[in-house]
Amino acid sequence: MKRFTKILISFLTLLFCLSLGSLQAKTFEGTINVNTANVNELMQLPGIGKVKAENIVEMRKEKPFSSLEDLKKVKGIGDKRLESLKPYVSFSSSTNTQAPTNTTQEKSTESVSTQN
Repeated sequence: MKRFTKILISFLTLLFCLSLGSLQAKTFEGTINVNTANVNELMQLPGIGKVKAENIVEMRKEKPFSSLEDLKKVKGIGDKRLESLKPYVSFSSSTNTQAPTNTTQEKSTESVSTQN
């Protein structure tokens, strides 16, 4: 039973350590324009994952965001999230960040078929 307990504690400790790594805040310098940034750029913002970034892009199609309060309309963004976003978002200036981007460039290949 002692051995099982030790293994269980070790396993839970490992899981805890792994989860802490994923909770670390994203840090960068500059601002991101939420009205022009793509999904990958928006995901650099603290607390903004792929789903929220996609929701931001969809919502701004109807009406561009003009203030932090407008971002509350996005599901999952509340007062606490707004406070963490405040220093990093802009609404009219261009995106200006020195954060590493995780963009994947997709190579487009054209196939030309010639059928007679």
